[in-house]
Amino acid sequence: MLYKGDVGVGLRRLVREYMSTAGHAVLVAHDGSEILGLLVGSARLDIDWECRAALVDAVVVRETQRRRGIGRALVRQFCTWARERECSVLQVVNPNEEFFGGLGLADRKARFWQSNLDDVRT
Repeated sequence: MLYKGDVGVGLRRLVREYMSTAGHAVLVAHDGSEILGLLVGSARLDIDWECRAALVDAVVVRETQRRRGIGRALVRQFCTWARERECSVLQVVNPNEEFFGGLGLADRKARFWQSNLDDVRT
């Protein structure tokens, strides 16, 4: 329900694996009966920043619940989780500029290259 149209067939399996793998987090905001939002992220070593980094893969909030502080609360809880794992940097891939800029994150203008492994010419 939170993702509309761009969910791959393996999302359910990946979320389960994320939840069971050390260094990964799936945070869920709910009102008891309904999921309002979620954050998927991880803690990892970052060579460029020479530290442990917390990486947000996705923050999704139900469209009818946006602008109520749910996304901000999820990020706040994720930062607490990351500090407990000795992370000192928060990184976001393909962020919503308005949302994450409002949280004080700076745009690094990093380039991201991607290909299916079978298509990589080695």
